[in-house]
Amino acid sequence: MQAPAPEVIEIEQRAKDAKLTMASILAEVGVAQSTWWRWREGGVEPRLGTLRKVSHALDRRIAELSAANDAEPNSEAA
Repeated sequence: MQAPAPEVIEIEQRAKDAKLTMASILAEVGVAQSTWWRWREGGVEPRLGTLRKVSHALDRRIAELSAANDAEPNSEAA
């Protein structure tokens, strides 16, 4: 079995850092969790287009979280 694509590891780390689950990201783009795990374990090489969809979905979710955090009133200003 070969090593996973570095992009798979990077996407997982970004999701973890943002406190997002891979399950929610994968569901958004229609990728089965079993497919992700095959990529993760290095058994199957992901298609570039599908990997981009997962990455872009993660980027959107991180941007949404950032925007929501920016919109929250600052509790220290009160």
